[in-house]
Amino acid sequence: MDSLNSKIMTVINYDSLLSTLLADGQSAKQNNQPLMIGITGAPASGKSTLARLIKENLSQRDESLIVNILGLDNFIYPNQLLEENALMDKKGFPESFDTQTLVAFFEELRSETKSIYCTPLYCQTIKDIHPKNKFELSKSDIYLIEGVGLFYNFSTAEKSIQLDHHLNASIYLDTPNDVIKTRAVGRFLSMFAVAKKAIKPTEYFKPLLNYTTEEIEQYALNLWNAVDRPLIDSLLTPERHRATYNLVDVPYQTELPS
Repeated sequence: MDSLNSKIMTVINYDSLLSTLLADGQSAKQNNQPLMIGITGAPASGKSTLARLIKENLSQRDESLIVNILGLDNFIYPNQLLEENALMDKKGFPESFDTQTLVAFFEELRSETKSIYCTPLYCQTIKDIHPKNKFELSKSDIYLIEGVGLFYNFSTAEKSIQLDHHLNASIYLDTPNDVIKTRAVGRFLSMFAVAKKAIKPTEYFKPLLNYTTEEIEQYALNLWNAVDRPLIDSLLTPERHRATYNLVDVPYQTELPS
């Protein structure tokens, strides 16, 4: 079985990946050196679902392993700041991230000086950083770090960081573009339907609430073409070779749980 330290991308199926993570996670636990695993892929490729599935399956195989998930979306600027800087169409691109907070957090995580780490919390329901709640990450044997920005170069005035250089391994979730597109549009329409029924709709969806079915479907499609597709073509596809693993044969295919 391939080592997680391999520098050449290997095509792998889910069962083999899980066995590898289990063995390396148990070894890391014995050596008191946490395993940091990145999961990346296109928007709506299933990264969050994959991370949850890995966490659940590893815990089933070894209840002593502490596995936790960190979403890179937590480090995207709040929508208000994105709007003020004309960056809403670049949400998910490097310039939309709070690099200062991201770099500081990863330095803190690598130092292993805390039992609980705290970050902002990105909420998919409101498509924004939550104004009050924070995300807490407890000290773990395995950290699953998921997001489109895994291969970005995040720079501040003082320093820069490439997240994958600080990971034990990275996984590229290889989902077909037609599946991603259908899933992304469907997810947006589902969130819009929830917002339309809400007593207090979120700020993101308020300007859209009077759209007809045809208009909101076109809006969702335009969003995919204007933001997601350019991100995939310019930033994800050219860098996917940097992943340790190209994951195929995931347990879910076209449908994902909510």
